Amino acid sequence: ALAGDYALCWCAAGSGENNYGAVLNGTRAGDGAWCTAPEHFLVPMGTLQVTGPGVLPRSSQVFQCIRRRGCEINNYEGTMPEGSKLLIAESDCGGDAMPGSPNGGESFPSVDGSTFDWGPEPTFLTPGLYRMCWCAAVITCFKPADYAAYSGLLRIKAPITPQKMRFCPLGRECNITGISGPGLHNGDRVAVLAVCGEGEFTTKFTRNGVSIATYGLGETYTLPPSLTFGRFRVCWCAGETLCVRGADFDTDLGGLEVGGPDASAVYVCYEWQPCSISAMEGSMLQAGDMLRLVHAGTDCAASAASELGPELVEGFPRGGVALPADGAGHSYTWGEDLVRAVPGMYDLCYCSFESSGGCTAQRDFHTQGGSLRVGDSKEYQYVTRPADNEDRQNDSLYAILLAIVLPALFCIAGLVGWGRKRLCGKAAPPGKPGDHEAEAPPLFKARQSFAEMAQRKSKEMHQVKKVLEIRLAAPGFGGANEGRKRDKASPTGASHIADMPDFRFKEQKGQAQDAIGWGSESPRSPNYGGDFGVNEDKQLGNSLDETPALPGTLSGGEDAAAKKPLPSPTEGRGSNTSTPARRHSFSQLAQVAYVNENEDDNRPRPPSIAFSNYKKCSRVMQLLDVDE
Repeated sequence: ALAGDYALCWCAAGSGENNYGAVLNGTRAGDGAWCTAPEHFLVPMGTLQVTGPGVLPRSSQVFQCIRRRGCEINNYEGTMPEGSKLLIAESDCGGDAMPGSPNGGESFPSVDGSTFDWGPEPTFLTPGLYRMCWCAAVITCFKPADYAAYSGLLRIKAPITPQKMRFCPLGRECNITGISGPGLHNGDRVAVLAVCGEGEFTTKFTRNGVSIATYGLGETYTLPPSLTFGRFRVCWCAGETLCVRGADFDTDLGGLEVGGPDASAVYVCYEWQPCSISAMEGSMLQAGDMLRLVHAGTDCAASAASELGPELVEGFPRGGVALPADGAGHSYTWGEDLVRAVPGMYDLCYCSFESSGGCTAQRDFHTQGGSLRVGDSKEYQYVTRPADNEDRQNDSLYAILLAIVLPALFCIAGLVGWGRKRLCGKAAPPGKPGDHEAEAPPLFKARQSFAEMAQRKSKEMHQVKKVLEIRLAAPGFGGANEGRKRDKASPTGASHIADMPDFRFKEQKGQAQDAIGWGSESPRSPNYGGDFGVNEDKQLGNSLDETPALPGTLSGGEDAAAKKPLPSPTEGRGSNTSTPARRHSFSQLAQVAYVNENEDDNRPRPPSIAFSNYKKCSRVMQLLDVDE
């Protein structure tokens, strides 16, 4: 009997033409026999209840669970008592449980006889229909043979389409088709994720990559437009769940490759040069695709949908629209015209030849294709310069050798210097020249102030003037008065200098002195020795007789040069008619000076001057009558 409640009706035996024996024997006494038809049982006696699930023909119960989810059945029809259980059978009832069923195939005891569940364990049964069997009492349901009553069907819902790679154009809606499986309907959805069942929704699609429509009882799903190219996974979610998180889309339908240019790529062209892109980055590009140059920050999708379109870039060839691509969609060019746009960053809008039907309208350039940087001519000259020389081999070895040798050399030099200092310090007693070593001059001289420089210059000019006065005032050594007389008999009117010091004797004789010190008095002062001449007295004359004759002197003791007129400061230096008297050599001058020193050692000497201080000053050298 089928499960359910039945009414018990009573009919009296032996009533009418039927007696008790005839009723029991099943014989009929005639057409009017009693207790032989349902209408004879007119007296109700009670109710008979047959427990169990409702089945055909009274009901057809098919319940559904989602694969990868916990399984629970509600509103089960029948007269099943509390504590009864269900079993997912492999074949006929009373047989083994289906392998892979949650909780070993047995449900938990029902709390109300109409709700059954297999716990939180996910169901990994292959999508399809399975037989369910019932057991009435908890105390008797221990093995599969106890589940002998058929109770209905269980359908595991999930797509059964094999995983495969699908392709969608960049920036356009895309249909995912060919999805099939038991229990699918138009409430199911798909989403684009990096990994199915993990993470959050992607930001590389509009509307988070969740399908916007479902058709054909779950066979076709429409994805929103993509924002960038790349590889993704198509993940399915049953409509019986919320499908509000990435974890809800845990069934993998296969891969998805979005074709088009890489929106993050940056390409370079240069002003006053033709512009071309030889290696466009992206996937699923094809010949015939096109690019359009727009100002930085332009939304390609919004500008393509507008009537006016994006603003043109002035100075760029072909109005910014490239020629159709070749080389499998990776090579683009703007022709042979030169780029005259302002150097800077610009954006590229991409058009797919296949999806647009030819890229003939501005609405076709709706996908971001990357960026283009226009460099200046200076950068172009630097980039196209000849290649640098290759690095030498084993350069690192040289660095290692220097790192080893240089510290060793520094240590050796330091030890040698320290040893020499100790030896020099021990060689000379205290207070001797070896006690203190000479120090090298400083590497960097202290800068003098303007006041110090002016003071030094004034001092040096004063010394020059004093020497000049001495030389002009001391033409000879014949006496203070006779030495200043001019020789009127001289044809040139210039006096011959009897003897003058030669400021260049240091260079001629290799002496260690820079100047010749004569004394501290001027020839014009009263203290100047006027008797410094060669004919002052007899003793001096005798001395001169014993020495070689000096130019400008007389053998009889008279100073011939003293009788000649004195030359002026400028006379004879640039004239062609007279030749200035040649100075005596340093040895001759020393002999005369030696004779006069014997006469009076206390006689004052002319002031001295350092000749080397004015060697580079032509004006001073002219005043000193020194050849540069």
